[in-house]
Amino acid sequence: MRALSVLLIIATVILVAAATRSGSGYRSDGYKSGEYRSGGYRSDGYRSGGYRSGGYRSGGYRSGGYRSGGYRSGGHRSGGYRTGGYRTGGYGYGYGGYKKVSCVKLSNPANGNVQQTGTVLGSRATYSCNKGFVLVGIEKRVCSRNGKWSGEAPICKRINCGPLPNIANGQVRIHPDTRLGSTATYSCNKGFNLNGHRVRRCLASGKWSGSEPSCSPVSCGSLPHPENGWVHISPNTLFGAVAIYRCKLGFELSSKDRRRCQANGHWSGSAPTCNEISCGEPPAPNENSQIASSEGTSLGDRTTYTCSTGFFAVGTTTIYCQNDGTYSDDAPICKPVDCGAPDPPDPNGSVEVSSTTFGGRALYKCNPGFTIVGKGVSFCLANGEWSNDAPECKPVNCGEIPSPKNGRVTFYPGTTFQSTATFTCRRGFRLSGSRVRTCQANGSWSGRQPTCIRIKCPKVSPPRYGKVYASGNYPGSYLRYDCIYGYSLSGPSKRVCLPSGHWDGKEPKCVKDEYEYGHPQKYHYDDNDGY
Repeated sequence: MRALSVLLIIATVILVAAATRSGSGYRSDGYKSGEYRSGGYRSDGYRSGGYRSGGYRSGGYRSGGYRSGGYRSGGHRSGGYRTGGYRTGGYGYGYGGYKKVSCVKLSNPANGNVQQTGTVLGSRATYSCNKGFVLVGIEKRVCSRNGKWSGEAPICKRINCGPLPNIANGQVRIHPDTRLGSTATYSCNKGFNLNGHRVRRCLASGKWSGSEPSCSPVSCGSLPHPENGWVHISPNTLFGAVAIYRCKLGFELSSKDRRRCQANGHWSGSAPTCNEISCGEPPAPNENSQIASSEGTSLGDRTTYTCSTGFFAVGTTTIYCQNDGTYSDDAPICKPVDCGAPDPPDPNGSVEVSSTTFGGRALYKCNPGFTIVGKGVSFCLANGEWSNDAPECKPVNCGEIPSPKNGRVTFYPGTTFQSTATFTCRRGFRLSGSRVRTCQANGSWSGRQPTCIRIKCPKVSPPRYGKVYASGNYPGSYLRYDCIYGYSLSGPSKRVCLPSGHWDGKEPKCVKDEYEYGHPQKYHYDDNDGY
């Protein structure tokens, strides 16, 4: 850079000397007297102050333009000469004067600040952020010779350590959020212990302190085998494991056979013992039965039961003492001879059975609307048979009813109990009375005989400031509306009497006309047009 500056100065001196020697109007290979131009030397972006004497240009180069220290040559001209451009210590100087280079004062970034050594060429600006924020971008900027600060202004971004995943068999709770100073507290599920740091903090580095802890299951330890028995633990001695106790043949457990490894590290309950099996006294015989023989109450001993005359046993008549301290079965029940279920009732009836044993009774009934044909009572006999067959139930018949005038009646499925009679009227008539009548259990039809009445639409009044013309009031008749002078119809101009006995559409209104430029403006609004 220093060598380049020296060359620029030498070139300027030579050009000035040449201009002095040349006379007015001399021109040779681009030289012109009176318009000699020293300048135009250009190398690596530096430019001379523009010393000009005539218009001489050497190879297209310009001398001058060197900048340093914050000042710039002023470009002063005197008598056609432009000098200067060389800078040092913040000033541009030469034959023409100098100008100071200055950058604007920088503003503090949001949530941070900036320290400046000045605003002249070469001054430096250093950025920093408040606690809880980190700088994004360049930290230092320099005032350049173009009067602008180098680079782009950085920003201060809030420090955020980000979310943490739940650990296996546990969870993490972050408070109040994931920014600087927040805490992450770990805990384990029931039956698990925490290994590692319980609390981690969000640091200024944007990372959580410490490392992720883990949850290991609680261990309850091994269990001793009971005397005359053993214990099997599955799958291990950790939380949730099950210990199953068993006894040798002829012994039984004194309490529950299972214990569980709990969250507190202890096995549930207490250890059972294996005691010698004794079934105790056999089950007492039921009514109409007795014990025929008994070998005792020890393991394998048998007890036999028998029934009284006229009864039969339901269940096992011989039971034995089992290795779990219980008898193989209950005492049998001795029941009297059973006739079994009586004949099923008619689909339209029911039966009440007091008992299916000897002397039991089956009472048959018919549903409402049906009459019984046969005997309604059957008894269980000593031979195990019922005395009578099930009776039949026949439906009540209500008979036919006449059709109304200008109408008809339809029976479904007939005229028997629960059948229906449906009444309809001819077009233009409506039904007055029961539309459907039902055949009742007492043999009569429900409701009353309906009639068919001719359908009429109600009489309507003309709208205010209007008139209405009716062609009739039976279905198919119509109304036509009109308004007096100065009023226009709002709504339908025609309405029709429907088969339901109602006029279709809405009743129109007569609305006063609006005037514009001395002429009435008529508007017709029809509901059918969407108004």
